[in-house]
Amino acid sequence: MKYSSTPQTPQIFDRLADEYESRWAQYLTHTHQKFLEKIHLDKDDKVLDMSCGTGLLAYHLIERGDKFREIVLNDISTKLQARAKKRFKGRDDIRFTSLPAESVDFPAETFDKIFCLSAFHNYSQQSCVLQNCRHILKPGGRMYLLDWNRSGWFRIVDLFIKIKTPEYIDTRSRNEMKQKLTDHSFSIIFDREWYFNYWKFFYLIVNK
Repeated sequence: MKYSSTPQTPQIFDRLADEYESRWAQYLTHTHQKFLEKIHLDKDDKVLDMSCGTGLLAYHLIERGDKFREIVLNDISTKLQARAKKRFKGRDDIRFTSLPAESVDFPAETFDKIFCLSAFHNYSQQSCVLQNCRHILKPGGRMYLLDWNRSGWFRIVDLFIKIKTPEYIDTRSRNEMKQKLTDHSFSIIFDREWYFNYWKFFYLIVNK
């Protein structure tokens, strides 16, 4: 439910910024709970949230008491990110960037962990994103990726969404995503898929 370098996509989410959390409350609650179950931060971790939206994920990490050195919240929707900036005003351990995922610009081996929650299907250059993630992860670093799973009867829902919504959408099945990650030399250490209402998800955790 997020964005890519395709021009209309960030504009769409800019328009939705004021109602984003309320409109998608059930979806956001479910996906964030599932995502957080497998995340354990270390106090020295440097973390990148590739598409942070309104900053809900970082908020939940802080709320439950996770410690970290720094979290970088990236998002191409400036109005969604404005809400995140307001949420974390005054914190010097959270900073912001506003770049397409394929253009996130950090030195090699910067991050211990990268989060990508409900966003990969909106990236127009998915192979470049994975190549970039591998470049900026430290050796042994970990990437967490939860997204729509274009398989089973969700393929019908996915097609309907593509027809009805103007933002860029390029969903992957769990097996397709696993293959893409393997092709970019990531090692898969966690692999799950499930249905929630009319959605189907996968959750993959990989090591560099």
